[in-house]
Amino acid sequence: MAETLYPWLNKVWQQLLELKQQQRLPHALLLVTQNGLGATNLSQQFLQAMLCQSPDEQGFACNECSDCSLFLAHTHPDMHHITPPEGKEIIGVDQVRSLIDVMNERAHQGGFRLALVEPADAMNKASANALLKTLEEPGQDTLLILVTNRVSSMLATVVSRCQTITVSAPSETDALDYVREHHPDNESVDRLAVRLAQNRPLLALQLLQDGSIHQRMEFFAYLTGLSEGKLEPIKLVERSSKEQVLRYTDWLLELLLDVERYQQGVSLQSLLCEDQKHLLLALSEVSAPSRYSWQNSLLEYKRLLISSSNVNPQLIVEDMMIRWIAFFR
Repeated sequence: MAETLYPWLNKVWQQLLELKQQQRLPHALLLVTQNGLGATNLSQQFLQAMLCQSPDEQGFACNECSDCSLFLAHTHPDMHHITPPEGKEIIGVDQVRSLIDVMNERAHQGGFRLALVEPADAMNKASANALLKTLEEPGQDTLLILVTNRVSSMLATVVSRCQTITVSAPSETDALDYVREHHPDNESVDRLAVRLAQNRPLLALQLLQDGSIHQRMEFFAYLTGLSEGKLEPIKLVERSSKEQVLRYTDWLLELLLDVERYQQGVSLQSLLCEDQKHLLLALSEVSAPSRYSWQNSLLEYKRLLISSSNVNPQLIVEDMMIRWIAFFR
């Protein structure tokens, strides 16, 4: 467990700490967040601090007492973490029922009984309904923290019985400062990662570390070659998986959105795809009906890739590249 929070989480930490110090903690907190902001880390640190025997002046756990040792070893009898089983995407009703049973018992260590459910939107209707009874009739000294980045997918009755706290992304400047601290090689690439991640620093670092940023740059370089008649689409077609073609559609949709924003007066420097000025300017010369038709095609490609298990990604990317070439001829 980290001893310090990610800097953009300090405000939420203070909010949680005040609820604890003023003895106004609800029985259930719902943290509404986005991927790449560290809300699970925040939740775990707060839950550990709830059990710690000697938290410091900032409210953080000591990491040394017996309760902290048990927590860090994932063996604390009063702490329960519910998440989809390995290889599955759903939190099942049996998992929730087991949680309810242990939350109804007396605390083993004489303090709070705690649970972290994440992602909370992974509960299906049956498991969410099973949790409702505990939310409606909570036991004494219980705290459940639910974490979600898809609150609209959750059962409304579950959401309404929790106190909601929003975990927001930092400003672009603050996000870039954090990313630059951990990836100081190239500021322009770091800024691109931050923008693509919508100021979510941990996601930006992931994009840099897993090669996604460089794959995107290579993809647009390839498109530039196609538009100028210097390359053929066959190489891109041969190496494209379903997941990769989904990324192609997202990148192109982002590019088209930026073209529309540019034509509405937004400066190139403010656009997500500012690194692709040549393509942005070239596409802005294409007629609006042609761009809209192209956008609809991309959305249909994406729908097919997501909804069909038998789709051929090579055929989709081949059609995609043929349509791209037609823009410039």
